[in-house]
Amino acid sequence: MFQQLRQGNPLFIIDRTDGVKVDMGIVAEVSGPTPKYPNNYSPYMPIPPGTEMVVGVKVKIGDRTLELDKLPAGATIADFTAQGRPIIVTTSREAVNEQLRAIRAESQQIVESVSYNEKVVRDCDAAYVLINPEVAQRDEEHRRIENLDKQVKVMSERFGSMQSDVQELKQMLAAALGGAQAGNAGAGSSAKSQKNQ
Repeated sequence: MFQQLRQGNPLFIIDRTDGVKVDMGIVAEVSGPTPKYPNNYSPYMPIPPGTEMVVGVKVKIGDRTLELDKLPAGATIADFTAQGRPIIVTTSREAVNEQLRAIRAESQQIVESVSYNEKVVRDCDAAYVLINPEVAQRDEEHRRIENLDKQVKVMSERFGSMQSDVQELKQMLAAALGGAQAGNAGAGSSAKSQKNQ
């Protein structure tokens, strides 16, 4: 039980925030049992039997300390929210094993039902279209528009590439013609000078 924990005892924590992670911490501090709802009781009156009692536990996990307040004093396992994360806290290694088996079985069942549920989704879609033919027509029109959009995009990209190629050819042609004209001009001036001689 949590109220029987002492400094140095192990405490197991199952974190299901992202997958499953199990940590074993060491108890650093345990508070004495107090009523879960202290405002309902006078400090001068004895606590009635059957009152729900809680304890606070500080547990060291590696370099960090986790504060678990209001753990049920008489329990050995409890669901808890620590720093916004849902966790399961227990004093028992066997309880951890039971929880892991249960979590695994639950996930395995979900995995095995995936193909069935995918078929259910497909069947529901087909049945919906069957009794609502206008939906099928609208979906078909939507698909056609999407295909046209894709074709237009591809053609635009090709046209842009062609424009770039044409521009490059123009520049190459201009450079070639410019070189040829310069060569012709040089040849003409050389012929004139020879004639004058």
